[in-house]
Order: sequence, then structure tokens, then C-alpha cells
Amino acid sequence: MVNGEEDHAPSPEQLARMKEHVEQALPCAADRVLLSAQQGVCMRVHKGVCVALLFGAWAASLQAQSQASSLSGTITDSPGSVAPGVEVKIVNVETGESFQAASNESGNYTLPLVKPGRYDLAAETAGFKRYQQSGIVLETGAPGRIDIRLEVGVVTESVSVNASVALLQTSTSSVGAVVENRTIINMPLINRRASQLARLSGFVVQVGTGSNFTMAGGRGDNSMWYIDGGNVQNVTLGVSTLNFDPPIESLQEFHVSVSNYAAELGRTGAGVVQMTTKSGTNELHGSFYGSLRNDKFDARNFFAATKPKLRDGLFGASLGGPVRKI
Repeated sequence: MVNGEEDHAPSPEQLARMKEHVEQALPCAADRVLLSAQQGVCMRVHKGVCVALLFGAWAASLQAQSQASSLSGTITDSPGSVAPGVEVKIVNVETGESFQAASNESGNYTLPLVKPGRYDLAAETAGFKRYQQSGIVLETGAPGRIDIRLEVGVVTESVSVNASVALLQTSTSSVGAVVENRTIINMPLINRRASQLARLSGFVVQVGTGSNFTMAGGRGDNSMWYIDGGNVQNVTLGVSTLNFDPPIESLQEFHVSVSNYAAELGRTGAGVVQMTTKSGTNELHGSFYGSLRNDKFDARNFFAATKPKLRDGLFGASLGGPVRKI
């Protein structure tokens, strides 16, 4: 009995309808749910399973959302009055991907879930000159803000501004720093793995030589690691260390959050590191690299009779570019 109602096995028609609905929402779980129904489990259980699975998929999407950036601001005219209904569009300089929104009655606009990268912005509405701004850099896990002031005129006229997003982020209380691609490429790394650059943040101390860090006074092995919104914790050993440390050629940048980070970045007793990999652009680009370590280049320890043998060489190449539609 459940809430005074008698439990019973669903009819074949109910099973067919249930399987059709589940296959549309969760194809991978359809067979398991149907099997439970055939065993006479209450329909409420099946609904609970579907809700739980859907909630898990929704939670995973939230992690990917926190990995992205966002852009918001307020649009006003020359006297300072808010300007509703203004179309705002940003275009990724390297890929051509665009995001757009319109300002509301309060003059505020928001572009959520924007991929990190360099963007050009344009805003226009009838009765005002077209506003253009270039040099906008949106970073991983860091919201940006640009306030726009329109000038009276016709849309065929334009006002161009070359500026970047303000370094001081007033829209969030999160404490952290972004390690950009130039730093990742130019810093000398023994094993060509980028996670050790998390130490560039003033609140991070590395424990040993692996991916074990203490952040903002938290315990070691208590940090969270994400790559493109996916969890890359070492689930094999069940510890909070990085399971896959990407090579520097594949990494665009990463964001180290040590305090007051967003609620969806939970499951940590210390900090959160969000890594973003490179994506293809409209131009071909690549690299060749080589790293050689040999005991012939090393000095002997003063207290050692001999030098230990060392042979370590890393060589390779990377290539990226556009995917053309046929």
C-alpha cells in the first residue's frame, strides 16, 4: 500500500506508453525502467527513477554552465536614461560564433553561457548610432561587465571603442585568478603539464610533485578539478586529485577559485580549478615541441659519488583548424 492506494503491476498498454516516453527523454535508461515495471514495481518508483536521472543530467549541465563566462551591463543614452529594447550581439573573433540578447525595460542586458575567448560587441536600436567595441576578452568562470552609452543619431553611423573588460569584477565576490594561455605556453614546465601553474595564485601551495594542492588554507587532496565542465577527479582511488592533467598544447586557460565561488561548484573542502581546452578556429594553427632531460646536462650532487642516470625526452606536435561543412 502507498498512501492508502493498492500497488499493482502496470498493464501492457501502460508499459508501452511508459517506454515510449522514457525512450524520448532517457534512451539509455528505458530498458532498466521497463524491467522494473515488468517486475511489478509501483509506477511511482519509475517516476522517481526518471526524476532522479533527469536531475542528475540537469546537475551535470550546471557544472558546464559554471565553466562558461557571461557578459552583462546597463545601456543608457547620452543624458543617462536607460535604453530598453537595444539589440546586443557579440561575435567570437577566432571562430565567428555569435551570442545576442536585448536590453529589458531597466536597460539591463545579459549574455549567459558564453564560451571563453576574444569578442567584438555591437549594440544598435532605432534613433541611435550603432555602438561597436572590440578587444573584449571573456575568461573561464569569470563574468564580465560592459556598460554601454548610446549617442543620438542614425544606425548607419557608428561609435567604435577599443577596450577590454574591467579587471575589477564587481558582479561576483569570488576570489580567484585566471592563468591565461600566454602564461601556460611560456612558463618552463618539466613535464609539460599545466596543473602545477595553479601555484601562481597567492593562495595555493603544492604538496609534493603531483596534483595535490592546499588552497586558501584547506586540506590537501580536497580540491575540485573540472575540464570543460566535466569532473576529472581521481574516482579510481576516490581522492580529490587530478585524474587527467592535460598537456599545455591542448589547454587554453584555467581559473583557480579559492573562496566564495558559486554554489554549483561545491563538493570541495578547498578550492576549485576549471580548465578550458582549446577549440578550433577559422585558421589553421599548430606547434612543434621538444623537451630533453639528460644526466649529461646535470651537475653531480656534492655529497653523491655519481650522478643518477636520467633519460627523459618529450617530443610531439599539435594541429588545429576549422571543420568544414560538406
